[in-house]
Formats: sequence, C-alpha cells, structure tokens
Amino acid sequence: MLPEFRGRGFGTAVRAEALEHARALGAAAAETCVPAANTDGLRFARLRGFDEIDRYTLDGDPAAWADLRLRAAEAGN
Repeated sequence: MLPEFRGRGFGTAVRAEALEHARALGAAAAETCVPAANTDGLRFARLRGFDEIDRYTLDGDPAAWADLRLRAAEAGN
C-alpha cells in the first residue's frame, strides 16, 4: 500500500471481509504470502494473527517470499 494511505484501516477492513467470506465458504485455514523484503506487510500480517510458516524463492527469481498462516485461535474469530 502507498505510504500516504497506510494507517487508515483499509487493509484491516479488507482482511476482515476476506476472512468473513472464507468462513462463510467453510474454509478451515487462511494463508497469505508476502514478499520477504516487505517488512511493513509482514508486520501487518503478524499483528493480525498470522505466523510465518515458510520462506522461499521461485525458480529464476532472486526475491524471497514468506508464507504465513492465521493462528487457529484467530481463524475462528
């Protein structure tokens, strides 16, 4: 997200809506991936109950990615 739009609650609102929709569809878990260099994105996910479960690079791309999974206690909320 562009810096001038951070901290206004947009990302939190989108996350809440997405999780509500996933629960309505019967999702048992929620995961996301974030470029590992995106420290703001990683912090956003961690503060909202996601834990990093994997870090990797894709073939031919030096950029690292982080996979995060929502904690079970958070997924039910």
